[in-house]
Amino acid sequence: MLKTFLKHGKRSVYFEPTDKKLYKNICYLNSTRIKVNTECCDRFVKDKRYVSVEFKYNNNKETYKVCKGMPVIATQNIKDKEIYNTMSFEVQEITSNYIAVNHENFEIREFAENFIPAFCVTVYKYQGAEIDEPYNIYDVNRMDKKQLYTALSRTTKIDHIHANNKLFNNIYKVRRQPILDLTNSKLNSIYQNGKIYKVTFNDD
Repeated sequence: MLKTFLKHGKRSVYFEPTDKKLYKNICYLNSTRIKVNTECCDRFVKDKRYVSVEFKYNNNKETYKVCKGMPVIATQNIKDKEIYNTMSFEVQEITSNYIAVNHENFEIREFAENFIPAFCVTVYKYQGAEIDEPYNIYDVNRMDKKQLYTALSRTTKIDHIHANNKLFNNIYKVRRQPILDLTNSKLNSIYQNGKIYKVTFNDD
């Protein structure tokens, strides 16, 4: 059982198990990212008009079904369109010739070279992002403590985290469970439920 310390008290936390129905996911492995993105895209486009797009990412090709309303993440900087690497967007429109993102029309080839579905993103891409909804953490066994901290601290509410507790505890074995220190900010309502700012282990 993990202990969370809040500004005005403390409570025990047991993470919910991973839930495949969630559309927010953080992972370590690219193979996990591809697998989860494929499953989420297939589920998201059900009963909707979609196109299959062959994306070019990390010098590889990945094919996903894409439809209106789907979340995507930028993989390149497009400064004249105010789009920057790791920024999140939503597909606004799809036609036979273009896909609209951020009120800009991209030819499908151009879209495939500058974006990727954002249902599952590797932990290093989430360095500055915040998640205000339930999400899964995959590949805990491959993350070091810094990466694990990044995955945990993206949340705005501790109850939103879904992770494999058995795997988590087996990898990070300590005499007492890791401590998650949280602080409750009165300056920003998004943190009314607390925010992780430090994860400590027996070896500090």
